[in-house]
Amino acid sequence: MKLKFTIGALALALLTATSANTLASSSSHFEKVDIVSEGIDLVPIVVRANAAGYNGYEKEIHTYSVRLFAKAKGARNVFAAGIGNKPGMSHIEVTAGKWLFRHVTPEGDDGWGVYKKSIKFNAKATEIEWYKSPIQACKDNITIQKAKGMPQAAVLDREWNVQANAKIRFYAGAANKIHIKNRQFQQSGQTLQENISYPVNVKCREAL
Repeated sequence: MKLKFTIGALALALLTATSANTLASSSSHFEKVDIVSEGIDLVPIVVRANAAGYNGYEKEIHTYSVRLFAKAKGARNVFAAGIGNKPGMSHIEVTAGKWLFRHVTPEGDDGWGVYKKSIKFNAKATEIEWYKSPIQACKDNITIQKAKGMPQAAVLDREWNVQANAKIRFYAGAANKIHIKNRQFQQSGQTLQENISYPVNVKCREAL
């Protein structure tokens, strides 16, 4: 499941999502922006439970492994790459959200024609946006098991393995080479976002 849209300077940031999608397809600074999960993430996120249901996480931090790729178009280069935890983040101006990973070209450099990097980054479950969160995956399993005739107390009395899906947001920034070299990203910069649905194993603990 993937979504692309473009955020340029301040005027572009004010465009609607529909307009931004149109702009990305017609005048993007990029030939390609892509993110894929790398390897198999075997370490589960563990969800705690009590007699009332699932209520939190045993371990706050989880490690995510992805491979990033961005290629600029024409006389432009990539000047920044990052994993953000909110929609609509930008490498050009200050926006809401937290960078879980960010790589900006060094001062005096004119950027990367092609940016490709395998990374690992750590984030709390509460810092990530989810298509289906670990707690929700455990709650959905209660519904599934109850539909099969198992009482809720019996479901909570044992451990289950299910799957959640994180929404990982990759943001790449590109601009004219001279503007990158002079740190004037706002002059010609554009940010493109690519999302990935990242599968995460979940262990639903038995109630204590």
